[in-house]
Amino acid sequence: MKKTIIATLFILFSFLSYATAELKVSAAVDKTSVAVGEEILLTIDISGQSVNIPSIEVPSIANFSIYSSGRSQSMSFVNGQVSNSISFRYVIIPNAQGKFTIPALNLKYDGKTYSTQNIEISVSASQKASVASVNQSVNKVTTQDATLSDKAIFVKASTDKSSVYVNEQLTYYFHLYRRVDFLNQPQFAPPGFSGFWSESYPPTNNMTEINGRQYMLSELKFVLFPTSPGKITIDPSTLQCQIASNNPDDFFDGFFTMGKPITLRTNSITINVYPLPNKDKPANFSGAVGQYEIQAQSDKSNTKTNDPVTLSIIVSGSGNIKTLPEPQMPQLMEFRKFDTASTYDINKSAGKFTGSKTFKTLLSPQSSRTKTIPAIEFSYFDPQSKSYKKIYSKPISINVMQGTTANTTTNFSFASSEVKLLNSDIRYIKDTFTHVKNYSLKNILLIINLPAFILLILSLIFATRARSLQENVHLSRKLGASSKAKKYLKEASKLFEHNHSGFYSALSRALRNFIADKLNISAEGLTTKEISATFKKHKVPLELANKTFELIAECDFACFAPYTPQKTQMQDALKSAQLIINSLEKFL
Repeated sequence: MKKTIIATLFILFSFLSYATAELKVSAAVDKTSVAVGEEILLTIDISGQSVNIPSIEVPSIANFSIYSSGRSQSMSFVNGQVSNSISFRYVIIPNAQGKFTIPALNLKYDGKTYSTQNIEISVSASQKASVASVNQSVNKVTTQDATLSDKAIFVKASTDKSSVYVNEQLTYYFHLYRRVDFLNQPQFAPPGFSGFWSESYPPTNNMTEINGRQYMLSELKFVLFPTSPGKITIDPSTLQCQIASNNPDDFFDGFFTMGKPITLRTNSITINVYPLPNKDKPANFSGAVGQYEIQAQSDKSNTKTNDPVTLSIIVSGSGNIKTLPEPQMPQLMEFRKFDTASTYDINKSAGKFTGSKTFKTLLSPQSSRTKTIPAIEFSYFDPQSKSYKKIYSKPISINVMQGTTANTTTNFSFASSEVKLLNSDIRYIKDTFTHVKNYSLKNILLIINLPAFILLILSLIFATRARSLQENVHLSRKLGASSKAKKYLKEASKLFEHNHSGFYSALSRALRNFIADKLNISAEGLTTKEISATFKKHKVPLELANKTFELIAECDFACFAPYTPQKTQMQDALKSAQLIINSLEKFL
């Protein structure tokens, strides 16, 4: 009971500190003077003592093209206080000459609005000779299609692989070749990438040569991860623009000097997606594909009983970093384990989708002596070797000393009462009256003490129930699943207007945590396969199960999708989540 009170107070004080936490929001660029077409790195930093720092939406900025370049996040727990920081990176490219302002970006959180400062950018004329952009080089390109060298502008699409496994990385390239100037800002529409997770890269510009003619080559790149096996077709990309030709011998000169609008369309591409093999699949495999490493570390090697340590499990490498599941924790019988928080750091600069995902868990030791957190196992499928791999972290030793103890024993006592005969002048009263009088006093005393006695009984009942819930974690999580889900749904409602990514993230947490709490398992890394097996065990109707899977997939996709969903779509998703949770309550 003593340990429970200490842990409860720790969580309560931590929660109160989060609830009143202030955020710091800032924005910075790597340069303020550039040429048209030159890249600028915009970094937005958000930090504070809060577990759930919201994302910030960057609106369209006049005269600039904007591309996400990844994000990184770090979190630490020190003396019961959480420190959290997120950096969002964007590549912005000016499209016109002049002096422009990147306006202040606003973030609403906990009833307050935080704003960045304005940033002034000076843009000079583009240097066409050197093409002032990154990766400025001249390449020799040979082609069997002789007609390409006769075109003033054309587009092509390609992928680096035509066959992959489920969740294996492939790259989609959109190439724009031109030797004419644009008369307006071109409008690019990428494919929908149905059946894939997708991440975009900032564009690059180069000079290239085709059959003796110089072309400006603009490249857009998308990293894709297929979500299911089979043949998947990537639809064509389109580009709408107005162009003018400066070449007097160009056949199209007569048409384009007046700025005739044109629409360019790429070819469609079919990808063969193989299912992951069942042979030699590890029992703890949960969908990770790529090449990875794992390490585990604690924030301290010496602690006291009931003084939590932070265990960090870091999985790094190349692959779909954002969707990496939490490695399965071994049984830690002498620790009290709190919920896991995950963060990720993405790097797009190397041409591959690389980075790391960190899982932080608070562990509270319950007894004193040297304890060992055993090696943590993580399995993944390596598409290069076409085999499953297992990797292990190193064991961690923690020396636990006895912490301070507190006396939590509560003593209950009642004061005794005495009734004395004060004077002899009432001796003429009959003994029967005295008995009645004594009997009435006893009744009065009983009535006076009855509420206190009832209160004591109720307190004991509630204390016993609370202790039972604390000792029976499964029962506690199961009973609290609905209220926890409602909290996330309420959070989603607050994010509805200004943060669609946070909205869908809250919906996903509501569904996943509700199911996980009902089953007494971790919500991190909860796979569709595990949910499906549990639904069958509890005889959840197929229609309800399908609606659950569809909404989880919609939430996961919308968290990272580059588009902004319609308000009606978000409203339908919120209503569906509420109905699904209410319906699942009857079966789980």
